[in-house]
Amino acid sequence: MASDGGLKRRHNGASAESAGFPRMERTASMAAINECIRFLEQCPATTTDPNNSPINNIVPAPNFNGRTLEDFTILKQVGRGTYGEVYKAMDKVSHSTVALKKLLVNNCNEGYPVTALREIKIMQHLDHVNIASLDEIVPTAESVNGDDPVYLVMGYMDNDLTGVTKKYKMLLTPDYHRCYMKQLLEAIFYIHKNGVIHRDIKLANILVSNDGRLKLADWGLSRSWKPGQKYTTKVVTLWYRAPELLFNIAHYSTAIDMWSLGCIFVELLTGDAPFRGDTEADMLKRIFRLCGTPNEENWPGISQTPIFKEMKFDELPSILEDKYSKELQPLELDLLKQLLTLDPRKRITAKDALDHDYFWVSQVPKPSDLPPFYGEGSHEYELKLEAKSTLEKMPRFEQVHRDELERRGRNHTYKNMTFNRNTQNSGQPKNKTGQ
Repeated sequence: MASDGGLKRRHNGASAESAGFPRMERTASMAAINECIRFLEQCPATTTDPNNSPINNIVPAPNFNGRTLEDFTILKQVGRGTYGEVYKAMDKVSHSTVALKKLLVNNCNEGYPVTALREIKIMQHLDHVNIASLDEIVPTAESVNGDDPVYLVMGYMDNDLTGVTKKYKMLLTPDYHRCYMKQLLEAIFYIHKNGVIHRDIKLANILVSNDGRLKLADWGLSRSWKPGQKYTTKVVTLWYRAPELLFNIAHYSTAIDMWSLGCIFVELLTGDAPFRGDTEADMLKRIFRLCGTPNEENWPGISQTPIFKEMKFDELPSILEDKYSKELQPLELDLLKQLLTLDPRKRITAKDALDHDYFWVSQVPKPSDLPPFYGEGSHEYELKLEAKSTLEKMPRFEQVHRDELERRGRNHTYKNMTFNRNTQNSGQPKNKTGQ
């Protein structure tokens, strides 16, 4: 056991404040948000006229605190997803910088997507310094129909973790790594303790301010969780997807979030994702090459799953320790091994991870202890646009390369001129059923 260096170990559910992180007061009007949620859930109405067209106005419009999109000045777009676009904006009243997430409604007959409603409800109930908070919901105009977009108003963060690891890679010392991991684990411990599973933890969904504060965001795929129930396995972006999901095991647990965290830990420390798979089958093969092939000894019961029976795998030992022993410190490597454990029942929990020696051999720096970053900040969306523009200007790229770039544009990264082949069809989680 490594020395605590005079520090007192804990994780019995203590708050973020007791861990040395400042508390941020919530400014959201919960009554107004509740009313907006009820309105969005009922839009469009199920009643139809004789021509079978939806009647969207039979639901009384909610009280949006009298504010609309006109009360904000949109500065630039910083993100885009399947059901929403994110903008950096300025509140004309308070002159504060905020993030506006536009909820897209592509078909008024279907109403607002279940992922958006779930995200609102979960953000409404989560209250933690390391979790992005929902401050307000505003409509485009004073009168709202079921097919009109609405905007979620949240605190703006200068970067996401993708932008930090790319733009400030040379500045990220072990102090940044430990501070970021501690804050992220505090957020994950909090949601797991409160029966919520995120199901899409990745660099782009982790927001970081220039002064070192971190918040877990994007709750569209998250949901309440209870042991023993079945859930859809088509969740989590492919590179961060746990092996139990790839084996289509529907009785999964909060351990899938911890696997994603292990993948993030590798990226944070080495600058490279550990599993760059193209398909689910390719992901399994890559995982087994690094972590070893599962069997009844290291993962009891795995041989009875249909996918394991159908596929043939070479018997491979784990090489995780050999691969990273030169890049990682011993405590970093030990925590990584426990995060990337094949059997989810043996995988380390957020509570136990917070008590790992990695965080206790010396004091973990507070965000205010870290040298701040300066400038506009950086997000994955902006990096992709920049990379796409750079590649398109290169004369040796013929039209066939441009077509390929367009096809993969949303998921490609500019690193040594390679493509992230995590395409939407094979890698982006879709969960239209709401499970």
